[in-house]
Amino acid sequence: MRTTSDTIGPMWRHPFLAILLAAGAAPADGDPLLALLGQDDEAARRGAIRELLQAGGGDGCARLSGYSRARDSGARENAVRTMGDFGCSSIDDYRPYFSDGSAWVADALLDAVSRNRVEEGVPYALARLDDRRRLVSDGGSWTLAQAALRALRTLTGQPIPTAAQARAEGASVPAEAVWRAWYAAHRDEPPAAWIISGVTSMREALAGHSPARRLAALETAALIGEPGQIVLVEALRRKPSDLTAALSCTPDEPPRVTDEVPCVLTVKNSTLHRVALASGDVDVEVALWVPPATEPRTSGRERDPVMVRTKPKGNPGPSAKAPAAGAPISDPGVLAGRIVDLGPGESLRRQLRIGPVEAAGRYEVKVELADLWESLDPGPYLAPPLESALVLRFEQ
Repeated sequence: MRTTSDTIGPMWRHPFLAILLAAGAAPADGDPLLALLGQDDEAARRGAIRELLQAGGGDGCARLSGYSRARDSGARENAVRTMGDFGCSSIDDYRPYFSDGSAWVADALLDAVSRNRVEEGVPYALARLDDRRRLVSDGGSWTLAQAALRALRTLTGQPIPTAAQARAEGASVPAEAVWRAWYAAHRDEPPAAWIISGVTSMREALAGHSPARRLAALETAALIGEPGQIVLVEALRRKPSDLTAALSCTPDEPPRVTDEVPCVLTVKNSTLHRVALASGDVDVEVALWVPPATEPRTSGRERDPVMVRTKPKGNPGPSAKAPAAGAPISDPGVLAGRIVDLGPGESLRRQLRIGPVEAAGRYEVKVELADLWESLDPGPYLAPPLESALVLRFEQ
């Protein structure tokens, strides 16, 4: 289900059209491509549309551009997203959709021009910087203004802080005005010059101490792909002692096997300078605890049921869920929303719930926060994994 803040429900779709097409029945309007664009099953739709466009020959981008007049906003949105998938790179293909009032179509446009580096789409993105309509889907929630900012950073390489970041540092000029002033001054320059100047600005920001400028530089470096990758790799490389991880669990009472115990993984900057991290998912392992063979047995009263220990330093192990540490990624832009820039003594906290377990006993809980640096550069890396462990006793 997907909604926007100015709608009352999900977009209307045509789930029965796939059955009609599979049976060879023509849609009422006689346009099988329009029927496919109206479907909600993305995986099935993409393959079928590609086959239909290839069979028809001609310019697929121009053909998709013609659906800007379709009555169904979902079909218009899917036409734009398909153009993005197909690599349509002419602004003329997208221009018929620029006046579309659907928030989802606008989001699709911002995504497509960004992915295909259609620099002529910058004015469209600038016009959406004030659009506060919120889009909600199973994948999360964001505003069109946020999508426009992402598009602008991708297309121009300029690490201009967000409005919230700028306000936090006392900036008096709105971020929207900064973007429009920049474009007015540089619109006649070649896009390659934008990226070059942007990379220079990123390096200057990362050498400074402004949290807003540093985070903007890191996020922009992730979005522009190869030109920013070296900057990002250098900024995210950390030393073994830079960050420390600790796991703590604070049940209100001794947990039972059916309970879920609240825990927190805390990653702390232990240095006197800022440290950037592209944080992935937390991998959790829970297994019955086996005491070390060299540990003396206790007599009388049982030992404290909670024991905290940190795993020894070593090379980062594999992490669960995508994007996974150590696995190269095709689009570094996925890291943009996962970057944190911790000041001295600052911490990143991830809340977890451990349990239920199968039977009473002591369980060792091991957690690891994936460091996505390796996704960019799987070369030698001296920093230890961000992991910690403790033992919890569950009662019947």
